[in-house]
Amino acid sequence: MSYPQGPQYDGGYQQQQGGYPQPGGYPPQQPGYPPPYPPKKNNNALIITLAGVSAAAVIALVLVLVLSGKDDSSSTASDNKPAGAPDVEIPGPNGGGKPTGGSRPTGGGSSGDSGGPEELAKAAVDAIESRSTSQIDSLACSSTAASELKRELAKVPSGVTATVDDVKETGSTAQAKITMKLGGQSEGFTMEMRKSGSKWCISGI
Repeated sequence: MSYPQGPQYDGGYQQQQGGYPQPGGYPPQQPGYPPPYPPKKNNNALIITLAGVSAAAVIALVLVLVLSGKDDSSSTASDNKPAGAPDVEIPGPNGGGKPTGGSRPTGGGSSGDSGGPEELAKAAVDAIESRSTSQIDSLACSSTAASELKRELAKVPSGVTATVDDVKETGSTAQAKITMKLGGQSEGFTMEMRKSGSKWCISGI
């Protein structure tokens, strides 16, 4: 006896169309819907960097203000020196350039350089021996006294030597005894002097 045969199937199950989506990635775009948004980025690193830069700028600004404030205070202290305060100067090798000594000029200067009556008498002796009329002008108290001295000086021969024998000072006046010598002969005269202010001068003979 034979049984009727049923419908025949091609071998195995038919492969299901399509399939599951692959792991990872985004799901396929559905028709009619916008694409999905990308994931948000992490901004923590950027915020930390900006904060570090700002802190460095603030520190630099504070240092500039502090240093400039010190410079201003030092310059202000030097500018605000009280009026009349002494200036400190470093002396030179000879004590600040002050003269260490020297001889006083005895001729060719004003009567103020003669010092006392003794120095004035010595200056007059130098003028007599050198026959210097210009020196007489600087030693005389007035033009009248200078003319008198020049007139007497013109009578003195060249080669005369003169010496101061004695000087007597009385208050603001003085007298000097002067001796002139030439060829073994001598002649003396008295020179009158007076003090004019702080200076001594020849008032006559």
